[in-house]
Amino acid sequence: MNDTRECVMQDRVCGDGARLMAAEVAVGQRVPRRFAALVAIVAMVLLPGCGPASAVVSGTVTLDGRPVEEGIVQFFPAAGDGQTQHAITNKIGAYRVSLSPVQMLVQIRKPKVVGQERMFPDSPLVDKIAESIPPRYSDRDKTELRITPVAGQTTVADFALTSELK
Repeated sequence: MNDTRECVMQDRVCGDGARLMAAEVAVGQRVPRRFAALVAIVAMVLLPGCGPASAVVSGTVTLDGRPVEEGIVQFFPAAGDGQTQHAITNKIGAYRVSLSPVQMLVQIRKPKVVGQERMFPDSPLVDKIAESIPPRYSDRDKTELRITPVAGQTTVADFALTSELK
């Protein structure tokens, strides 16, 4: 069996500056399997840089005027036409994330320990967790929060959440 390939060396730059290299061999030369595997791995690593443009979103999350520290800000494409992503807020409630430039549903969660319980009579105590953010923000099916980031730009999205309905 003749294990040869007819090809040429290609080197191109993708839209975001990432390089894509594909090494191919002229007729009559053997391609070592390890080399072919290495080329395939390099191509897989570099190809994601050639995908669609992304958008950056940053902002802060507060609940009743206080920063939501270590909160989870999750972004879900409203029409299923982008990638799901999340960010964790810092001590001042700030976050930053790269998203698909499509309309996103935003879910904000902040689990808190409300006690301890035993899973079984003989088991050790484990933390009992409850959600500290109201369901209109923390429940994906009920969230009122939406954002549409713009490709290639940074969109500021501050979320000033309230415990009570106004």
